[in-house]
Amino acid sequence: MGCSATQYSSRWYAARCASDFPGETFRVLREREMREYGEYRTRRLVLQAWERLQGAKQ
Repeated sequence: MGCSATQYSSRWYAARCASDFPGETFRVLREREMREYGEYRTRRLVLQAWERLQGAKQ
């Protein structure tokens, strides 16, 4: 969902628009995994699962 400047005047729309950006939504998870594992482990696992699913479709 794209958010216009007029929609940002509402707190609800501001929260909704901010939640559309996954990089910010998972910022705390990414930071913790970088600290604990030295990599963004969830990203790697999700991409691996996606690749497996794409291979199964072919």
